[in-house]
Amino acid sequence: MSFSIRSHQNPVTVLQSTVNYLAILTAIAVAGCNSSNRNEARAELNQDGVQQLQTGQYEAAISSFDSALEIEPDDYEAWLYRGSALENLGHYNAATASYARAIEIQPERDEAWFSRGESLMALNYYEDAFLHHDRVTELQPEHPEAWVQRGIALNRLNQYADAVASYDRAIELDGADHDAWLNRGISLGNLGALEKAVASYEQALQIEPESAETLINRGNALALMGDSQAVLRDYRQAAELYDAQGQTEKHQRLLEAIDDIQELLD
Repeated sequence: MSFSIRSHQNPVTVLQSTVNYLAILTAIAVAGCNSSNRNEARAELNQDGVQQLQTGQYEAAISSFDSALEIEPDDYEAWLYRGSALENLGHYNAATASYARAIEIQPERDEAWFSRGESLMALNYYEDAFLHHDRVTELQPEHPEAWVQRGIALNRLNQYADAVASYDRAIELDGADHDAWLNRGISLGNLGALEKAVASYEQALQIEPESAETLINRGNALALMGDSQAVLRDYRQAAELYDAQGQTEKHQRLLEAIDDIQELLD
């Protein structure tokens, strides 16, 4: 004869198991609610930070983003916008560190690469700035501003022909990019191609006729070509623009330069 031994659970054990199971379900539900609330709080903090950033409240924006990062340390947007606030305060080293953290989190997104490149440029780290903007053009080949910034870095590295090629690519993507035409003219001038530089400045002036910087650069190129009257014309026009814009120091310096040139001509 065969028989089996059947185990009978104690009713107290069954009750305890049920209580434990319910406790686990409750803990999961509470954790889910807490997580949802934390995500909502983080989103609100980021939104507040962006609004503060847009209205020039940079210190407050940094505080908002720091609070968001306490909730989620791997928040790409918080690190990115925190870097922007720091950059606007002129804290470029801190900004580059914030952008670097964003890059660690999402290396395939271009925004932090671009912004870190700008901060590196402000710190005169031209080689590193070039590498960052070059990376942006790899991630987003049709990003005209990245091609312009790449060209500016190359110009600072005295690689003028490569800089012109970078500006040309930006112009292919956006022919109305004033900065591309202006900086193209600067690099062409550095190459000694003064007529082409002037032509580039004139394209820039068609886009932004009231760009004092472009007028000054065109005047400089024309002066090197021997047209002293043209440089006076461009400098005077630029001085009027600075005066109208309330840029007193630049206006005064330009008036002094005009007087010096006029003395040489007299």
